[in-house]
Amino acid sequence: MKAFLIRRILQTLITLFVVSLISFTLSMVLPGDPSLSIVGSEGASDAMVQNLRQELGLDKPIVVQYFKWLGALVSGDFGISIRTRAHVLTLFGQRLPVTLELLFSGFSSLCCSRSRWGSFPPSGRTPGWTPPGP
Repeated sequence: MKAFLIRRILQTLITLFVVSLISFTLSMVLPGDPSLSIVGSEGASDAMVQNLRQELGLDKPIVVQYFKWLGALVSGDFGISIRTRAHVLTLFGQRLPVTLELLFSGFSSLCCSRSRWGSFPPSGRTPGWTPPGP
């Protein structure tokens, strides 16, 4: 049992690492420069863009950026939204009630419909019901 738990924990850690690596890689291959998105492409001097890239750590090697991103993610710092310039965790909190409402309403309707379907016998016929003929 102990070996099984250790193996499962290792599998989980490896899966989380691979998922984080894929997420980071996808965010890096997106077109466009985040610093240009923040500063604005019109009227932004090269010095402003370089300063912002340095502040964001985009001038560092990709491996350093990944581990900095991973450390922030593990500590619960999801960063700041480029579009709204608000903390991402705050945005999650604002949208959580609506998400939970959708989750519970969908789950309850699923349970209700599945409990009705589960009452049918395995043959697919209920007592007193005959399928339509040809």
